[in-house]
Amino acid sequence: MSTVPVTLVSWSGGPTTTATATIAQSTLGARVFSALKTIGLGLIVAVVLLPVPVIHLAGIGFFIGCIGLATWQLRPGPRVRTIEGPCPHCGHVQRYWLGLNMGPMHLPKDTSCEKCAKTLTIDALPGYAS
Repeated sequence: MSTVPVTLVSWSGGPTTTATATIAQSTLGARVFSALKTIGLGLIVAVVLLPVPVIHLAGIGFFIGCIGLATWQLRPGPRVRTIEGPCPHCGHVQRYWLGLNMGPMHLPKDTSCEKCAKTLTIDALPGYAS
């Protein structure tokens, strides 16, 4: 794992702060294992819902969605594990939520502060690839 500085931008021309992104490169084996876990979860839910009339259709849809997520998980590239830093609005130091974080993440990405609930944009510093 490595760390890379990123900026937290409140709005265009507004206050910014510097945060730290922890990045990890997943091996092919780890990506395949993660994808197989996702497909297994979808299969279990589909089988459990199979005997329930009408609801079994949702289980089939869930299984198909899990296949799509597994495909996304197989994509190569660095994974951003965490982003930590102070909010440019209120200064609260926190770890920012990155969504499902299933595949490679590209910057800029929108998130929000857990304390003041204002929208932020996570962006790469100049000179660093996103």
